[in-house]
Amino acid sequence: MTAKTAHSGVMLADSPTDAGANRVRAADRCGFGRFHLADRGLDGRDQWVMLGAMAGATERIRLGLVTNPFTRTPATTANALRTLRELTGGRAFVVLARGGERILAGGGAVAQRPIAAVRETLGAVRELCPGAETWVATKGPAMAQMALRHADGLLLSGIPHALLPQVTAELRSGMDRPVTIGLSVAYGGDDATVTRDGLIRVALELGNLRDEYREAAGIDAKLVEAVKRELFGGGTLDRAADLVPEELLAQFTLVAPRPELKTAIGRLRDHSGVDVVEISASAVFDDGGRLLAQEFDTTTQRTS
Repeated sequence: MTAKTAHSGVMLADSPTDAGANRVRAADRCGFGRFHLADRGLDGRDQWVMLGAMAGATERIRLGLVTNPFTRTPATTANALRTLRELTGGRAFVVLARGGERILAGGGAVAQRPIAAVRETLGAVRELCPGAETWVATKGPAMAQMALRHADGLLLSGIPHALLPQVTAELRSGMDRPVTIGLSVAYGGDDATVTRDGLIRVALELGNLRDEYREAAGIDAKLVEAVKRELFGGGTLDRAADLVPEELLAQFTLVAPRPELKTAIGRLRDHSGVDVVEISASAVFDDGGRLLAQEFDTTTQRTS
């Protein structure tokens, strides 16, 4: 199938179950097209269970999980997606990724032959859940080319924003069928105030940053190595975030005043050449589901 999507989506890494339910209900009311959770392994709650609870709390928004084929086997993921599709009346999707080193290590997993493993999971989904919407999240060209052949959507993240127009243009030049390109981005705050979530997101992106992107964006190699030591060498995520210079936020996150967030998402979408931008839920809603970004108080374009 071809992934149909509204122009804006919401993502949530982890939160208490009641806060997650409040936010997804609010996103549904505001007309967001998509809501996905990120699989944090043992660092967070079981996200398939949370999505099942969210299914009954929503009517239109599409629900999905970003996961990997190593901490969750291909058959397990395909079966969970099949179940969520039943609960949502078809509003379910899955985003498959290699899996970050921190997530894999927490689950005692190793990424062996990641492209083949993601491809195997796509095959398992097609077999158990025909017609289900599938995405691949990646920064790497080889995984991206596989996604263009076998998935409905390609979700980008961790690419410095200045490089995105070239990256997406190259991807589109290699398409021989319709594939939706999305961008996952955290909220970094405005010019006066940065967010902790934004610093954490940049730290995680630096930990998995491809060398060619680092060099092209002029990011200090010593900074990247210091962040990696904190992330993967026995340090903490908070200490890794403390190392992130605030000027890097604009390269990896969305920096804009909250009252102008919807407009800023549109500008980023147009600049980068993607079809959909997914923003962190905490940028738009508080834990109670109250709207923080007032531009979203009217309905945005919905999935048709």
